Amino acid sequence: MPCVNCQAKHLNLNKEINLPVCSKCGCIQAYRIYEVGQIIPNQKIVVDDLTLLLNEYDIEDKEEVIKNDKYISYTNLYYSYDSAERAVAILYYTMRDLNKPANMRTYCKFLGCKETRVSRLAKKIARHYSNSGVFGINDIDEFLFNMEINSKEVSDACKFWNKSQTLTRGIIAAYVYEHTPYTQKEVCKKFGVSLPRLKRNLRKVRKNE
Repeated sequence: MPCVNCQAKHLNLNKEINLPVCSKCGCIQAYRIYEVGQIIPNQKIVVDDLTLLLNEYDIEDKEEVIKNDKYISYTNLYYSYDSAERAVAILYYTMRDLNKPANMRTYCKFLGCKETRVSRLAKKIARHYSNSGVFGINDIDEFLFNMEINSKEVSDACKFWNKSQTLTRGIIAAYVYEHTPYTQKEVCKKFGVSLPRLKRNLRKVRKNE
């Protein structure tokens, strides 16, 4: 969003007051202040670096970003990185994964963090997603059972794929969509993959048939 005073688009987060400030005219974007009182007595206001970043750049895929952030927070990837660096890295990774435009430099400037550190973290996140969920031939049936997928077609297809290529959670999700009544939305939710990622894997498995 542009500055409410001069319409410039160069806003930086002042962490002392936790509000964006225009670097051109110095105007504090005070419309970001929440009133807590009788108007919203039961509503919890959560304002962190990721929330500020998502709101500032009107990110439409907020739920996807938050889902990825929650998942990565359970790993040790965020260790030694502060809140701002984590926010920029997970937003940048998610937008790239969804084939959406993303500007790491702009995000870093807004939250006041170093681009080199954020870039390093974003690459770690990308590697984690590409390597996690790799299955061997002996893991397939147990995984499908735990995911409540009772389909011989899915099991056989996964085992056939595993003979020549790496079997990942995304590939299994594609076969589940192909051989079960689940919709794409249901498969994405069940396996924790994005819709673009599911579609990419669908193209792969269909090409392999």
